[in-house]
Amino acid sequence: MVDFGDDYDDNSSRAVFRVALAVAFSDDLLDHEEQAKVEEVYRGILVRMDEYDEDGDIEEECESIAQDVMDALADLDSDADREELYAEWAELVTDPDMQEIALVAALLISAEDADIDPEESACMSVFCDIWGLDLEDMLASFAKPDL
Repeated sequence: MVDFGDDYDDNSSRAVFRVALAVAFSDDLLDHEEQAKVEEVYRGILVRMDEYDEDGDIEEECESIAQDVMDALADLDSDADREELYAEWAELVTDPDMQEIALVAALLISAEDADIDPEESACMSVFCDIWGLDLEDMLASFAKPDL
């Protein structure tokens, strides 16, 4: 597997958002509805983590993280490589609250087109398994997201 290096800090907003985008990109596309939600969700993550800066360029940060995710996923040869990459990304989100934020953010983006695709659900399951979380619990918390 290709080593992408990692300039994301543990439990950082960027690491959390990368997990959400990994789920959103797992079906190999980001619908127009999902694209429109990405910036709003990242802003919500920043606010929740007390990192929001009104003078910051949210759009540029979103594009940078999205490009990182797309580049990493494009270079993978197999599902096993993809799961290994997800495991590396999951290792940077160790705080249970941040894990939940990442998955709720993924749900907010993925459900924006009124449909959570099987690939998105499978990807969320991978992260839930890595973190020891229950996907059904995540879906229940999605009914009342706190982002």
